[in-house]
Amino acid sequence: MREERTSSRAPARPRQERTPAERSLQARTAAHLMHARNDSRVTSAPGRAAFLARFEREVDPDGLEFRLWRLAEGSTRPEVLGALSSSPEATAGPGGRRAMETFHASRVTWIRSLPPARRILDLGGTSLGDDRGALVAMGYPYPFDEVLIIDLPADDRHDLYREPENQAVATELGPVRYLYRSMADLGDLPDASFDLICSGQTFEHIYPDEGAKLLHDVRRLLTPDGVLALDTPNAAVSSVQARAAGTQFINPDHKVEYTHAQLLDRFADAGLRVVRAHGIGFMPRTVATDTFHVDELATFPGLYADIERCYTLAYLATPK
Repeated sequence: MREERTSSRAPARPRQERTPAERSLQARTAAHLMHARNDSRVTSAPGRAAFLARFEREVDPDGLEFRLWRLAEGSTRPEVLGALSSSPEATAGPGGRRAMETFHASRVTWIRSLPPARRILDLGGTSLGDDRGALVAMGYPYPFDEVLIIDLPADDRHDLYREPENQAVATELGPVRYLYRSMADLGDLPDASFDLICSGQTFEHIYPDEGAKLLHDVRRLLTPDGVLALDTPNAAVSSVQARAAGTQFINPDHKVEYTHAQLLDRFADAGLRVVRAHGIGFMPRTVATDTFHVDELATFPGLYADIERCYTLAYLATPK
């Protein structure tokens, strides 16, 4: 429990006077109390059946907490239900959901392969439903002195990524601190101050000119033996998926998607040398037929040397 119970109860503050942290705690408490007090198999059979039919899993407390927080922030019930119904998990279908789960597990493999570091900068590293941040949530195994997460304020994010804001969180590996602004705004951070800088599926969320500036800043911020870990969709594959969906990119918040050759040029221009390159999610049939086969993501888990035929590009790069 994050809050001790007392025998007396203070008068409730009006919702508009509550801080974001208080509203987040209220949503989290409500979500877990609902799970503790109600057997969804008995009291919410129609809702549970509908959720199971759509998502093939039970409602989770963290997901429920996030939806309750959205309501506390002023979203209407139709807006929350609409966002849930149009989420990637909802629209992928059973085969797509299995592929997404396998792809996530492959990204976990990538995160756990990253080198030990004491001072870490995680760009866009918020993890929905886990205030420890994406790096710790996905299993980074090494203790650290601090992880600094830079991410947009909640009100400035796409609806898919809105999350209650945190300031500082103690984790089993070390402290995590949050700084809310654009991940491309790194100019005031001191030179050579990070051993590891991560951009996990976030580089595609900023425009190409911002990305070029960011990589130059990364070069400045890394220690001489520091490492950039970056993974991002591979446009050679994602463009096939987007075309099938009738969209420009595979995610409505993406500003750009890169090919392997384009990123190698970006790294070189910024003074970064790629020391390791892997593909995540091998998709040879998709590339060969120019038709997206989502089942390949479930068929080929893990990391691959044939990076150009993979769903995601993953790199380690160091200062030249």
